[in-house]
Amino acid sequence: MQTIGGNNEQPATAVQARAQVRLEDLPGRDRLAFWVDQVCAASAKAECEIADRTNITGQLSHLSIADLRINEMAMCAQSFRRTSYHLGQDDTELFAILLQRTGSSTIGFNGAAPQRLLPGDVSINTGLQQGVWKIEENADVVLTVVPSALMRQVVGFAHEHGAAPIARGTPVAHLVTLFLDTLLTQADTLSQASARCLRDGLLQTVAAALDPLATRANADETRLAAYHRARIQRFFMQHLHDTTLDMERIARGVQLSASQIHRLFAAQPGGGVMHRVWRARLDVSRKMIEALGAPLLSIAEVGWRSGFQSASHFSRSFKEHFGASPSEWRASAHSKGRQAAPSSTVEEGQTLPGVVAAVAARVESAWLAFVLGSNALATAFTQEPFI
Repeated sequence: MQTIGGNNEQPATAVQARAQVRLEDLPGRDRLAFWVDQVCAASAKAECEIADRTNITGQLSHLSIADLRINEMAMCAQSFRRTSYHLGQDDTELFAILLQRTGSSTIGFNGAAPQRLLPGDVSINTGLQQGVWKIEENADVVLTVVPSALMRQVVGFAHEHGAAPIARGTPVAHLVTLFLDTLLTQADTLSQASARCLRDGLLQTVAAALDPLATRANADETRLAAYHRARIQRFFMQHLHDTTLDMERIARGVQLSASQIHRLFAAQPGGGVMHRVWRARLDVSRKMIEALGAPLLSIAEVGWRSGFQSASHFSRSFKEHFGASPSEWRASAHSKGRQAAPSSTVEEGQTLPGVVAAVAARVESAWLAFVLGSNALATAFTQEPFI
């Protein structure tokens, strides 16, 4: 059996990086700038609100070991706020373990009721959430950042449902503290293999704490994911005519990151978001072309109103999808006397046909179903390919 820190180990091989800074060691005029720029913006990817900006104190000790980033932080009263803007700047998937050593703080994500942390409490969080972490008084904390890919590699999943508390005094909280203390105090004597063993033990312990929440969290996540998909689909259906509509615009419109949107649709029938956008544009343009009402739009005008930037792109995409050019499709539809539904008749000044309103209404109905708890409609909506 391998002995951690024993004589058979090669010392000082596990530490990947180490740094420490005390604000008191910096010139007074530089303390606030350093904390805001280096700790809040660069490290926490958040904006901070400091209670006493004229008398800011703090200390940051950073240790990178076994692909973990462990930060010991002594902080004065302040708040870290992560918004959709910060997620748009950096949507890296992260998994965080927060140990409250002294003082108290509150943490809350996505509008959920905030959790209050007292000395010895642990909070397990995902970094892809909007929320606030408020330090209520001078406090010492240990913030351990784990790449989500590493969490999945070690335990098979990464918690992605906001903040999950582990109360002080419980065996799990005790073990988490023990693993972190060992990594911090014995880092220079650990081999890479020993550090990885401690790391895996820490992550396995956290996973065990999350296991009772898994069934409930997965059900909540499924419901929440369907709600977000409905929001996303409603947004892009309302903006199909905009030729500049892209993933970045959609992400800003629904206040999610591009990677979150990608994950929401990755396993869904019907393809990714932009594939759905182009399919919807083609279906809308087909309705316009089939419409018999006056005025009869030109092919180029139909393409432009459907969100295509050029007539050539529109004609090429239409033929690839429907097997006939827009002109050929219109001639065939009209020669057969196909009558468009009243809602499909294109009227003067109408940007999109009635089909968009109908689809948007279906999205709205699904959203109401989630809010009101109507599982039947919600399930039917999420199982049916949208486009």
